[in-house]
Amino acid sequence: MLTNLYLLVLSLLPAGLFLGLIRSRVPIKSTSEPYFAALTFIGGMVVAPISFFLFVMLSWIHGLEALNAPMAYPIHERAILSFFVISPLEEVLKIWPVILMLQYRKGSFRPVDAISCAAASGLGFAAMENWYAMYSIGGADYGRILVIPFIHMLLTAVSGHGLAISLKRGKGLGVFAWFLLAAILLHGLYDSVEMIGGWVHFVLLPVVAVLYYRLSTDLNILGRIVQRKQKKVFGSRVI
Repeated sequence: MLTNLYLLVLSLLPAGLFLGLIRSRVPIKSTSEPYFAALTFIGGMVVAPISFFLFVMLSWIHGLEALNAPMAYPIHERAILSFFVISPLEEVLKIWPVILMLQYRKGSFRPVDAISCAAASGLGFAAMENWYAMYSIGGADYGRILVIPFIHMLLTAVSGHGLAISLKRGKGLGVFAWFLLAAILLHGLYDSVEMIGGWVHFVLLPVVAVLYYRLSTDLNILGRIVQRKQKKVFGSRVI
């Protein structure tokens, strides 16, 4: 029991730290933004076990048996499953809490919130995925702890970026669909590389750091765009 609690804390701490870093990069604060981020973080934690359940159900289908015991199958079969089954399902589920939040709080949900909330949802998902993976092997995997929260955060933030652009333009969700597709392809590519071995986690840390810096920069740029728009509409008042 203590071991399981220890693994859960290990899974939640990095995700919570990264969530705080992302929130610190949003240049325009609002009273609703922490509330949105917290709810979508929880939403990501909720959809994670849903994805696990769906993978088990799908593994009963002929041709998808590798979903239940991936290590027993060749790398190329697992890579194909990742691109066409695992990545689409996980990326759609991770962005879903953000879409629900958008519908629930449409009046106060800003375009920049789509990126920070998408990152929060990805972090919640990663926390549960890390815990489940380490619970399954019965011990800590520090490569996963360090990298997986970053990866899920960044991939979901790609979809969130597309959603933010679509919200800002107000012309449908076509841009969001393309960004979601990009997140799915990047997810499949990462999974394919990860199959080489667990050491890949550590090799990818510099790449992850660069991607995180890029995401932080985009948050600042988009935030300034939103700020100028709000000043134009509300005068000197920024909300």
